[in-house]
Amino acid sequence: MFVQTNPPKQDDSSVNIYLNLHQIHSGRTSRQLKQPINPTILNEIYSHFSSGVTIQELKSIAMVLSSLVLNLPYPNRDEKRSLTGLFLYFQKNWDLIKPVIHLVKLRDENQFVIDGRRELYEMMTGKAISEKNS
Repeated sequence: MFVQTNPPKQDDSSVNIYLNLHQIHSGRTSRQLKQPINPTILNEIYSHFSSGVTIQELKSIAMVLSSLVLNLPYPNRDEKRSLTGLFLYFQKNWDLIKPVIHLVKLRDENQFVIDGRRELYEMMTGKAISEKNS
């Protein structure tokens, strides 16, 4: 299938086809991103992985979970492209994810677990967790 990245220059029906496909895609993405995110689920994700969790980390977590959990789909292209899309993926599949999310841990370069407790400790003490025993 040929995918055209730029609209055609001639004035014919192919222009209308291009514009219609573009509008359909744009509408689907914007509708998806306008859905509200459940704050309870957002807080659970932040407590497990810290409020600084990145899109790449969430994408990796989603891929690991979808390979471990039966019937949990992989995130689709739109879901993988934004942080909001990934949060909505977690929300949509929360019934399957919640029982196993505690099995996945993010670690820093020193192999310390990155989670909400660590973030709270570092915020309260002003020290990094790696400095705790120093």
